[in-house]
Amino acid sequence: MKRFPVGLLLALATATAWAQAPYNAETTHRKLVRDYPFIRIASAEAPAPVQVRKDLVYAQRGELALGLDLYLPGPAGQPAPLVLLVHGGGWRSGERGEMAPLAARLAARGYAAATVSYRLSGQARYPAAIDDVREALRWLRLNGAGFGIDPARVAIAGGSAGGQIAALVGMTSPGAVRAVVNIDGLSDFTSAEARKHEDDPAKNPSAAGAWFGGRYAEKPALWRDASPLTHAGKDSPPVLFIVSGVPRFSTGREAMSAQLARHGILTDTVALPDTPHSFWLFDPWLAPTVDAMSGFLARVLPPPPARPPWSPDLGDGRYRNPIPHAAYPDPDVIRVGDTYYMVASSFANAPGLPLLVSKDMVDWALQGHALQCAETLGAAVPGKAVQLRMHVTAGAFVAFSYSADGQRYTPLGAPFEAAMGRWVGAQIGLFATGAAGARADIDHIRITP
Repeated sequence: MKRFPVGLLLALATATAWAQAPYNAETTHRKLVRDYPFIRIASAEAPAPVQVRKDLVYAQRGELALGLDLYLPGPAGQPAPLVLLVHGGGWRSGERGEMAPLAARLAARGYAAATVSYRLSGQARYPAAIDDVREALRWLRLNGAGFGIDPARVAIAGGSAGGQIAALVGMTSPGAVRAVVNIDGLSDFTSAEARKHEDDPAKNPSAAGAWFGGRYAEKPALWRDASPLTHAGKDSPPVLFIVSGVPRFSTGREAMSAQLARHGILTDTVALPDTPHSFWLFDPWLAPTVDAMSGFLARVLPPPPARPPWSPDLGDGRYRNPIPHAAYPDPDVIRVGDTYYMVASSFANAPGLPLLVSKDMVDWALQGHALQCAETLGAAVPGKAVQLRMHVTAGAFVAFSYSADGQRYTPLGAPFEAAMGRWVGAQIGLFATGAAGARADIDHIRITP
């Protein structure tokens, strides 16, 4: 019988496990929905005035570009605190988009949030992922001022494997990180409970074994070094643990809390009873996760700038009376059949105000944003916002901006059409302004019912 080197067999097993075990909200939903039929995948839509900056490259590893996405709160008078979010997936799968719903909701509360990609175990073994996340942290602290981020107020958070990575980076980078949030991630790989699952000989290899390149008996020092508990001490930042109803995923939490307490370091635990692992990917569990994080960060970081809330979050993807706030003037509603659509008129808060839909004008669901690329549509007159209003007689929404002389409205033209998103059927029409009866061509944008 032909024999293969052990290293080759391990690499093949790692690659096979990585390919066969995708981890994302869709695959996890299929596993959970039978036992939890009420759950819904949390929306990744960023509510206005949140601004999203995608695919920012923070490091180059050979031909692999490592990226992150930034979710920024609306304009404010001072820099915002930052939360770096690390996705899960057993160190071998997953993608940063999993953390987008959490990032969007944190940004709506005044925090800048970054979702980060890192090398998975099929690409590079431990500690490559740790090095990558540290580099993303360094890049954000170095470049954050250009995005309105305060580099002195940085927290790191993650879910599952991402929770372990976040906690380890936080414990080993205390000067750069002011707070850690570990969402259902391991704190100690070396405990008997952790090794029962992560060092199971029936798994060849286990998720942790693939990441470490060997079992615990083969590389005990490496398993110990990867445990956040090993590095918890007097200089550690405060830690919040948010845990599911499945204790094995947060193994080591009690020991780490006790060790930090001996040094006078604040820790807190929020348990969500009867929840499965990966609860933060779904409504109705995302809302209490955000509440717990926001409450903890307000205690350990200086509070974010005060700003009006975008809307009361009902925790299931719906929002109650979301537009009528001072920051969102002139709400416009149009009825198409038995459905109501609502926007606000001013595009002062780029990259676009929300389009919401309702059947009763009380409970509204976010359908999309009115200009995903509104930064390409600078006003013709500095200080004059692009406008969007309902054209009653035409039964359509009208987009316009002031002309260079400030005396009449001018059409937005092709850039608007290229960025329509959910807006369709551009039509050319006429709209009379109040400036001496001046008239200008306007794009009438109809909504698809």
